[in-house]
Amino acid sequence: MNWKFFKIYVTFLCSIALYFNANAQSSIFLGGNGSGGNVSCYSQVDAILNNNIFAGGYASGFIVSSIGIIEEVPLPITLLYFEAFVKDKERKVELKWATASEANNDFFTIERSRNGLEWEKVTTVKGAGFSSTLLTYSSIDMVPYRGISYYRLKQTDFNGKYAYSKIKAVSIDTEHIVKLYPNPTNDRFYIVTSDETDYSVTIIDICGKTVFKGNNCKEISTQNLSGGMYIVHLNYTCEETLSVKLIVNK
Repeated sequence: MNWKFFKIYVTFLCSIALYFNANAQSSIFLGGNGSGGNVSCYSQVDAILNNNIFAGGYASGFIVSSIGIIEEVPLPITLLYFEAFVKDKERKVELKWATASEANNDFFTIERSRNGLEWEKVTTVKGAGFSSTLLTYSSIDMVPYRGISYYRLKQTDFNGKYAYSKIKAVSIDTEHIVKLYPNPTNDRFYIVTSDETDYSVTIIDICGKTVFKGNNCKEISTQNLSGGMYIVHLNYTCEETLSVKLIVNK
């Protein structure tokens, strides 16, 4: 944002008062010509931001030709922490986070995942917009997944840009018990469950690629799998997911 002024050569002290919509995130610069020649001068000046008034005084011999406000790019939020933990008695997941500063912050989104790859929104929390003080936030997932699940915090600016926090894992006790044997394995493994509840099986490699899908499988061949570590997810119809690490030796 800039203003242009006609050059009027004076030999006496003068002052300038300018009304504008003050923005604490901006710096005020003025430009002109020095009395010794046509060398362009740009210098940051002190301003009085009172009731949206900019005022400054200048000595004779300096010609004020322009005044401008240079917008500074807002810094992202300073996230101090993001925590996710289980409230044991209620079997709910409580999420807490805090910011040391916020600029252009519209809102937060809590997201959760069963496998760390596919995410869904739990809720949104309004941000402070602009803040330079410590602010704390909290939210509760009233109906979390059973077993191991993952949470992350998404922060969205007013302009639509967004960023994510680090992922946090939580585990809620389950009545289901799952074992894989042999583990490690060479060519096949067996799934043993504590009851007859229906489930689906998904096997994911360390790159996040799905390498197997099935339903109510008791025996699974690993002949088409490369040696390495895999995660076996059992998804129950009661919205519960159990994850077990599997090692395949080749």
